[in-house]
Amino acid sequence: YTATLTMKSIKFASSCEAEASIDFKGNGIASEVTISKTEMDFGLIKNCHTKMDTVIITNSGTADAEIAKHEIIGTDSDLFGAISTPTYIYTLTANGGEFMYIVEFAPGDIPDGDREAQLIITMNDEENTEYIVNLTGSNEGIHVSIPDINPVYEGPVSATPETDDLLVANEGNFDAHVKEILSSNTKVSVSPQDAVIPAGG
Repeated sequence: YTATLTMKSIKFASSCEAEASIDFKGNGIASEVTISKTEMDFGLIKNCHTKMDTVIITNSGTADAEIAKHEIIGTDSDLFGAISTPTYIYTLTANGGEFMYIVEFAPGDIPDGDREAQLIITMNDEENTEYIVNLTGSNEGIHVSIPDINPVYEGPVSATPETDDLLVANEGNFDAHVKEILSSNTKVSVSPQDAVIPAGG
């Protein structure tokens, strides 16, 4: 920035004027805020699991900047949460001040689907400047099926147990962990009781 300061005076003994001027020159200061990403894609996760990601807001300018608030809005805003947030109003100091937001995607036990929301970080300035991060992710449950079969054992009761194979298919994108198989008849048992059915297996 430049400016000129001019001083004028009138000599009382005459009508002549006298003046002097001084030129000023200086550099102004301003904040310069950026965010590390504008898209946060959590990909596909299993129901009842969570996944986290981060976004960093940085001030590389020569003046401090202040964060006024943040909010998560959108169709699936309840499935995304900021689990690391500053105390507002938060100051990003000049020349490198920053804060890292940690965002969690936690779909819980809900139907399969694609999810979306927005993280909005609002600055405490005259324009209420907003920095927006688009949040996306998908969730899926376990898709295990058993063929519609009803084994029938005929003939006299034998001291030797009869066996048959029971096929269980996993049509989902995640491994299925079988922890226990229950039978309504104590004379019928299934093994193994603990098994892993691989995705697509």
